[in-house]
Amino acid sequence: MSTWRQDGFHLLLGLTLAMVFFGVAVVVGGGLILLLSAIAPSSVRDAMNEFSQLLQAGLLITALLEIIAWYFLPRIGFVHPILARRMTTGMAAVALFMMVSLLFSL
Repeated sequence: MSTWRQDGFHLLLGLTLAMVFFGVAVVVGGGLILLLSAIAPSSVRDAMNEFSQLLQAGLLITALLEIIAWYFLPRIGFVHPILARRMTTGMAAVALFMMVSLLFSL
């Protein structure tokens, strides 16, 4: 019975870490798309302005959820505290950037 619990714990650990790292990739990729839209030609920029505010809001929410996730993961023993601290700091910087860019775009 204990092997089933260990297998379940490792499955939960793997799924959680995969989702958290996927969230980081989404936030970084979306941020790069927003930065590229600033240097894009005017025709591409006009097309991207239609959904850029929705993308910024979605990335801000995702970054805030990532901050919460990376804050709690070391407390339940899923990741090393140093990795969690670095990822929390990185996601906080991205969230701050998204918040400022969203506020200035309104």
